[in-house]
This record gives sequence, C-alpha cells and structure tokens, in this order.
Amino acid sequence: MELVQQSLKQRTTYREYTLKWLADEQGEIAERFLKRFKEQEAKIAAKMQPGDELWEYEFGNWNAFAAVSGLAIVRDGKIVDSWVEWKS
Repeated sequence: MELVQQSLKQRTTYREYTLKWLADEQGEIAERFLKRFKEQEAKIAAKMQPGDELWEYEFGNWNAFAAVSGLAIVRDGKIVDSWVEWKS
C-alpha cells in the first residue's frame, strides 16, 4: 500500500473516475458498462464510512505498458482499502 499512498492523485467519486475511462459520446457511462458500474459502485459504498474519501491513484508508464490506475478509500488520512481498476 505504500506505493499506492505515494501515488494518490486526486479525490474523486466512482462516477467521475469511471467517466474518465468509459464515457460515451454524450459524456455518460456507456450502456454496455452500466451493470458493472452499478455493481462496483454498490460495493464501494458498502465499504465506505462517513468521512471516508475516495482517491484515484496511478503509477507506472502507460507508453511502456507498465501502468496501473485504481482507487483507494482513505480514512483519517490512511488508506484502508485499495484496488486496481486498469492495467496497461
């Protein structure tokens, strides 16, 4: 988790993060991804407690096919959970 801690980029929501990767031409979550989005959004909501923050992290090099992007739940300044959403 140390690498994730060092790689935190910005506070986000799951919707904002997902739109960055999966937005359709109208700027919405593409229909074919909605089921997975809703399932993951519910899982995240179940893990979060009042006052928690969701942060995006990213490290590596996308051009070298060695990058990772994901999300972390931060509670009282400490990461309590993190997971990878994208790998190159």
